[in-house]
This record gives sequence, C-alpha cells and structure tokens, in this order.
Amino acid sequence: KIGRDVADTTSECTVTELKDGRVLINIRMHPLQICRSMAVSTDGGDTFGQFRFVEAMPGPSCEGSMLTVEHNGAEFILVSNPSHPTNRELLIIHESTDGGDTWQDGYVVTKSPAAYSDLTQLDNDHIGILYETGENQPYEKIEFSVLKIQI
Repeated sequence: KIGRDVADTTSECTVTELKDGRVLINIRMHPLQICRSMAVSTDGGDTFGQFRFVEAMPGPSCEGSMLTVEHNGAEFILVSNPSHPTNRELLIIHESTDGGDTWQDGYVVTKSPAAYSDLTQLDNDHIGILYETGENQPYEKIEFSVLKIQI
C-alpha cells in the first residue's frame, strides 16, 4: 500500500516503527536542506503529520539511513547521514532513546567525504554500516564497518 506524500520537497525517505505502533519517517529535504527532517504517522504510514526539522542532525541534501536497534532489552533509534552543513562529508550516527523526540551524536564513522549509507543490526552487540566514501569525493569506494553498540 502506498501512503500519501509528506511534502513536495521530500525524497529518499526511510521509516521505522516505534514501540507504540507509530511510524517515524526520516526525510531528505531538497533543494535547500540544512538538516534532516522527520514526521510521525499514527495510521501505519498512510498519512504523516507535519514534518519537523531536526537541528541536531545538520547535513546537506543526501540520503540517510534509520534503524531501530534492540540491545539488552532496550530499544533505540539510530540515524546515519553526512553531517557537514553543506558538503557530503563527516558521516555520523545519531541516536535517540526516546522514540525520536531528541537526538545526540553517537559515533563519527568518518570525517572524510561520505554520502549514502545503510545501517543493519548484526547481533545483540553490533551494528554494521555500509557507506560511500573516499579521500577526495564521497563516491570513490564503498566501505563496511562493524561497530559495537555502546548504549
């Protein structure tokens, strides 16, 4: 089932279901993105409420990955995206322990150029991140890193 549009200037969204059944969407805004945007659905993703800018997640217009992680009985959300205000570089994983209401920087994956990424939970103690990166441009190679869950 395809839901309705969130806003005209959005693309490359990723979603996760929250503990209470709501759906959180992480949105790429363009053409003038200065930070990530999010919105919440209370009807399974058919419609979304007003999107909000998440100033704790600065970054250029670029795809970002979102993952709900379960670790030792706790649940939290991770988002990875390039976090430089204007350039595709400084790939950071942000974390939320309150269902996406607030966000903190959790881990710097690379300070180098970086673009698209994808997060996955490997086991109870580790996540993986696949991402575009390079020395001069973010599209020179694709790397995979395994990170220990610290929360």
